[in-house]
Amino acid sequence: MKPNFKHIVCDDKTFQSHKDLSACSVNFLEYVDNRPDSFLLENYDSMDLHNVLFQLQPWPTFINQETRREIACAGEAVFELVKRLPGRFFNGNLEKMQEFYNYSPALLNSLLEGYLEHSFDYLLARGDFILSNQGWKCLEYNVSANLGGWQVPLWEALYLKHPVIDGFIKEWQLQLKQKNLLAALMEHSIASVYHKYKGKIDVVNVSLIIDDEAIRESNYLRLYVNNLFQQILREKYLGVRGEFICCTFNHLDLVDDCIMYKDRRVDLMVELYHGAVPPEVTKALSAGNLIVLNGPVTGLISNKLNLALLSEYKESGLFSEEEIEAIERYIPWTRKVTPGKTSYDGTQVDLIEFMMENKNRMVIKSGDGLGGKEVVIGRNTDMEQWKQDVSYAIEAKNWLVQEFYESVPYIYQYGENGTAVHDAVWGFFILGNEYAGGWLRVLPKIHNKGVVNCHQGARVSVLWEVEE
Repeated sequence: MKPNFKHIVCDDKTFQSHKDLSACSVNFLEYVDNRPDSFLLENYDSMDLHNVLFQLQPWPTFINQETRREIACAGEAVFELVKRLPGRFFNGNLEKMQEFYNYSPALLNSLLEGYLEHSFDYLLARGDFILSNQGWKCLEYNVSANLGGWQVPLWEALYLKHPVIDGFIKEWQLQLKQKNLLAALMEHSIASVYHKYKGKIDVVNVSLIIDDEAIRESNYLRLYVNNLFQQILREKYLGVRGEFICCTFNHLDLVDDCIMYKDRRVDLMVELYHGAVPPEVTKALSAGNLIVLNGPVTGLISNKLNLALLSEYKESGLFSEEEIEAIERYIPWTRKVTPGKTSYDGTQVDLIEFMMENKNRMVIKSGDGLGGKEVVIGRNTDMEQWKQDVSYAIEAKNWLVQEFYESVPYIYQYGENGTAVHDAVWGFFILGNEYAGGWLRVLPKIHNKGVVNCHQGARVSVLWEVEE
């Protein structure tokens, strides 16, 4: 039964969205509804990140174990498909890869330097999903170490200190079950090296590659992560020692095909340069003497055109029955924007004509666009502009068209003193082969022009699993 809210306006559909996440999600709405001060934005000043890009939504998001299982299944299944797809589909045919992705031979060769079978189980990624009335749908996969959202543990600390959030957790005696994301990254890094050498190793050195300015400005974060690193070594790898090193590429040397930081060999590198690494790193990687998260392969696996391959060729014989089921469940209908015939729901159509006739159901985007840029929502675009955008997409040779899915509605704090219905895009972190936690970007429906992204004004909410 829906609560009789006194201050929150919540229709049946929105209430059901919260109920589907967890009973705790509904309990939180009841809790704040009885405390009008919970709606006042000024009461959340302590959660101000003083960050132009990331602004915290004052209210967290609670999910139960069943929702968590759904999220993990979606995130893991799609990433397993995406990361092996270029090799599986093109089978080494560089000409076809150049044509499909619109990459120059030099760029493609540099990306393929990191496309190594033994590296697939180490990669870091964040899948961006939307929960629609048709279930979870993957919008894109960002296969990079430089991912928005690594700050989640620091955000969580701010939430937990706030009287509203702390009071709710204590009143309902909640046990939050999610793992610290940065601790999970440290654990994944150490385990990757340990397993690579089958446990026959007594030193594990991990380097985080950032620029000089970031090194100067991130002293607290570096100490925090290094403490996590040392704690994991003590608790899980008795007799193994090591160091978490924060440095730039200039601090590293190549010696006998190994990467060295002073007198220490670097076993695993986390680079925050979207895969752009110097030749010395590539050489150590190719020699099998270094694990790189994620290195040169970043641009290839992150390309959104991979979703078009999954969607269009799901019945090509490349995929197992289980994989086809995952594609049908999680991948929106997606095609590369290029003139010609294609299929939609079992019917042959002319792609460009179909896009014109079904503008309000379509979204087009660049295959390698970032930050919600180069995304055009058909229903928010007049026909003349849509024609121009589609023409540009054809000429660019690296754009895709997807069927548009709308987020189910959620209630969050809004404005100086109130609430509003929001859309949400969920970020699912995958470390290697396993789901490691997530976060949300939420944007009031009244401001949403179709792109829920921090660059477009969305706020971030932490995602907490609770036992029910």
